[in-house]
Amino acid sequence: MDRIPDGEQRVLVVDDCPVSRIVAREELAGLGFAADEATNGGEALEALGRRSYDAVLMDCRMPGLDGYETTRRLRQREAGTGRRTAVIGITAASGPEVPERCRQAGMDALLTKPLLSCVQLAATLARAGKTPFRGPG
Repeated sequence: MDRIPDGEQRVLVVDDCPVSRIVAREELAGLGFAADEATNGGEALEALGRRSYDAVLMDCRMPGLDGYETTRRLRQREAGTGRRTAVIGITAASGPEVPERCRQAGMDALLTKPLLSCVQLAATLARAGKTPFRGPG
């Protein structure tokens, strides 16, 4: 498969843990996505105000403005614009309430830490309509 040229698809990685951001960025690069980073919800909203992203990998649990509230605020901004950024929650938390909490916040998918397998990430992005590779031909 041929890769889409770098920069055509961009993902915002939002996580307060530097190691998690590095791992996510490397996995995304391996899939042909460019990545920007934010360390908290406030930075994420600022970045999303400056440019459009194809997707956001959003840590659910962060100090201050967590991923749930950040996603709610993003969805409020997007209301009536016709735009909906794919938001993929990422968390180490478990339990039956976690997926429902993500859904209620407006997230489109959920992945669990430790982050991530390329296959799992690629499949989740594809389900969100973000294809990192072009097919043959």
